[in-house]
Amino acid sequence: MTTTISTADARKTFADIVNKVAYGKESVVLTRRGQKIAALISIEELELLQ
Repeated sequence: MTTTISTADARKTFADIVNKVAYGKESVVLTRRGQKIAALISIEELELLQ
């Protein structure tokens, strides 16, 4: 499952987001002014992509 969150909201709950990505195997897309700018994925997903 992929969650989308603004960078402003991500700053407030960064530790929770990192835990969801690392342990919950959830991907997070970061947005700024409504535009997708980055994604947080688990190490396992990154290794598959590389």
